[in-house]
Amino acid sequence: MRTAILSARRAVPGDVRRAEAEQLRRRLAALLRPGDTVCAYVPVGSEPGSTDILDSLVAAGVRVLLPVAREDHAGHPLPLTWGDYRGELVAARFGLREPPAPYLPAEAIGTASTVVVPALAVDRVGSRL
Repeated sequence: MRTAILSARRAVPGDVRRAEAEQLRRRLAALLRPGDTVCAYVPVGSEPGSTDILDSLVAAGVRVLLPVAREDHAGHPLPLTWGDYRGELVAARFGLREPPAPYLPAEAIGTASTVVVPALAVDRVGSRL
């Protein structure tokens, strides 16, 4: 199922992706106010959204926190830390991009009024695939 959904998402034309990203930007702009904090993500590959969305939120006075994934010395995933997005991203593992240090602890997510979570698919009750 995951392979089929990924294939379908990758087949979406670029103009449709851009239109969907613009709709997402407008929706977030309507939900958030200056001084709000949102935890978001940097889209990779065919994930919806764009860095333009992040830039427009920052320009509107919204604090944007982006996840930073790390592992312990044994290679086990650690809880996500968060970086303040200020328009700059640096290369990270697995082809990801993240804000530069300093990073905030995992608990920083508790300051967000909104959390935007990427998901390949969800079921009818909203459980993420």
